[in-house]
Amino acid sequence: MQILSIKLINIKSHRDTELIFAPGINVLSCPNGAGKSTVFEAIGYALFGVDARDFVSNVDRFITFGAKKGEISVTFRTDDVE
Repeated sequence: MQILSIKLINIKSHRDTELIFAPGINVLSCPNGAGKSTVFEAIGYALFGVDARDFVSNVDRFITFGAKKGEISVTFRTDDVE
């Protein structure tokens, strides 16, 4: 499986973020607290059904403060099918 992109809307510090990944190894590099771990948490939640409660003590903290809902969209390829 190759993850092609992820879009986060109102997920922790990501109000409206889209990351597009290149083939091979990709590196997320930014200051502490910028949301790198949140990207991996969101992928786990979206693809593998890992409950957000496993990542935070209160699932409501997974959603951006003040937002009513959040969205996670992951596009991936397996066996040449997106």
